[in-house]
Order: sequence, then C-alpha cells, then structure tokens
Amino acid sequence: MLAVLLFYPAVCHSIMPLLTSDSTAVRCFPPFWFLGVYERILQGPSALPIFSQLAHTACNALMLMLSIVLLTYPLAYRRRVRQLIEGAGVIDNPSRTAAPLRHVLHTVILRRPAQRAVFHFVSQTILRAQRQRVMLGLYGGLALALTISNMVVLRIAAGHLRPSLLSYGIRTAVPIMAFWTIVALSSIVSAPIDRRCSWLFHAIIGRPGPDHLAGTRTWITLWAMLISLTTALVLHALSPAQLRTPLVTAGQALVAIGISLLLTDLCLYSVRTIPFTHLRTSSITDFPLMVVRYFVFFPFFVFIVVHQERWIEASVAHLLKTFLFLAIAHTVLMKAHQHALRQSMLETAPEESDEFLQRLGLCDH
Repeated sequence: MLAVLLFYPAVCHSIMPLLTSDSTAVRCFPPFWFLGVYERILQGPSALPIFSQLAHTACNALMLMLSIVLLTYPLAYRRRVRQLIEGAGVIDNPSRTAAPLRHVLHTVILRRPAQRAVFHFVSQTILRAQRQRVMLGLYGGLALALTISNMVVLRIAAGHLRPSLLSYGIRTAVPIMAFWTIVALSSIVSAPIDRRCSWLFHAIIGRPGPDHLAGTRTWITLWAMLISLTTALVLHALSPAQLRTPLVTAGQALVAIGISLLLTDLCLYSVRTIPFTHLRTSSITDFPLMVVRYFVFFPFFVFIVVHQERWIEASVAHLLKTFLFLAIAHTVLMKAHQHALRQSMLETAPEESDEFLQRLGLCDH
C-alpha cells in the first residue's frame, strides 16, 4: 500500500494511457480493479470498456476473498481457542541443514556462552512474539516501498507498459535497506514483551556484561549484512553493464558490510540491557529526535553513501582507503562503547537495587 502511494506522483500523468494500453499489468493491479468499480458506478454504462472489465474483475476477486474467509475463519477460530486453553506448544527441533552453519557461527563469531545465549534468545523470542513480528513486517514493508519507489519507473512506449530501473535508485537500495533493517531490529529488541519475568535476568546475571550486549549487536549486524548483501546481489543481476564491473561490485559489498557495522554500533551505543526486558521512559524529546532521525539524518545518510560510492569505485586505492576507514571507525566505536560500559558498571545505583529487592519482597523495613 505504501509503495502504491509513493508510486502515484510518478504515474499520475500516465494513468489514462496506461489504462488504454491493453497491458496485462493493468489487469493484475488490484487498485485499478476498484478504480473500475468507482468509474462504473459514477458514469454507468457510458464508462469506458476497460473500466467495466476491471469492475467485473474486482467483483469476482471480492467474492473469492469472501469465500476464502468463510472457509478459513472457523479453522483459525478453532486453532486460536485451542491455544488459549492448552497453550501454544513450542517444539525446538534443530534443523540438520542448519547444524553446520550453527557450528561455524559458534566457533568463529559466538565464542563465549553469554554471546550465544543472548543471540539465540533474540532469535527465538522474535519468532514467538506476535508484536515483534508485526513490527518487523511494518519496517520491512516501509524499506521495500522506499527502495522500489526510488528505483523503478514505468515507461509507456508504443502502447505497452515497460518498467525500468534507475541507476541512482539502484545505488540507493543498499543504504536504504541497511538503515531500515538496523533501525527495525534495534527498535524490536528494545520493545519489552513481559517485564514481569525480567527479574530473572537480574537475579542470575545482575547487570548485563559486554558479552551479553555483544550477542545483541552480533545478531543485528549479521542480519543487516545478510539483507544488504542479498539486495546488492539481486540488483547486480538486474543492473546495467556499467554497474556490474568488479570495482563497482566490490565497492557495493564493502559499503553493505561497512554501514551494517557502523550503524549497528551507533544504534546500540547507549543500550545497557538484555533485549525485550527494558521499558524505556518516553519523554517530550522523542518526537523531535524521531523527526531528525528519519527526515534529516536518513536522506542525508543515503545521499552521502551514494556520493561516496562513486569515489570508492574510481580505483583500487580508494577501495582500500575506504576499508581502512571503516575498520578504524568500527574499532574506535567499539573501544568507546567498552569504555562507556565499564564506567556505567562502576557507578553505583542503590535506588535500582532497592527497587529490585522490593519487587521481590526481600527488603527490610
């Protein structure tokens, strides 16, 4: 839906030529179906034949969807009632195909038990929590809508509709997907699920240590890299020849990995808690910060990355300089985060401890 709204300014002047082009894409686009219903009701029999055909398709599609709802609703209701009475059974059967990947992950990246515990805790919680899955779907839809609307244009030539890709839009796809992936995952792990059980983490481990926080950072970084590199790989196959040279491909891969590392470091710099257990207190400064982050920093970030990509792809020396800069910036951010974490752990917080003991009923009066 958001992609349709973002596409509208680009195609609003070509809607009538598009509708009269006898293109198959028109009949496969549901908003045009209900445009046909509107025009058929408004103009009656005098409406164009294409509108009558689209209105007929809309009525058939609506009846089909109502039939599917009537058939599936009793099954979904029965399943939901059973879950409410018996509880949702969760069976954790590790996949045999994923076992080698998990072994490599534990051996190379997640070497400490605390990192592995938090890493898998985040993965399993997101798969089981409906609110987190809905948030993930919303952010994912927004990222795809921005990427597609910025990259795809519709051209009408000789009565036929032909989509094409813009070179600038192809370059913006990786930073857009990386930014919204990291923002989405950072917001999801910061959203509490049931704080009544959060005392368990406090009782077992106390304040989270560097390894616990590293597990969250590793989880977000790996998913951001995977999505960014997948986006670059898919667009590499669809890009024109000038964007498929070895230097361009290497530059896009380096940018995908580098911004995934740096954005994750920045987003999680102030995080000091186990995922899903901290209730952040809202303040009056939230809205201005959100405006600055999404309407100022995000466009500026995409513009800077796209502008630097052209410089990176100029030579191998520029590619190596960019690699050194990203490595140094990541190291500096990691050192600063570790120093800030040590400082926060040295600071005493008696009010926090008293509040925790009172919740457990262990404080003397």
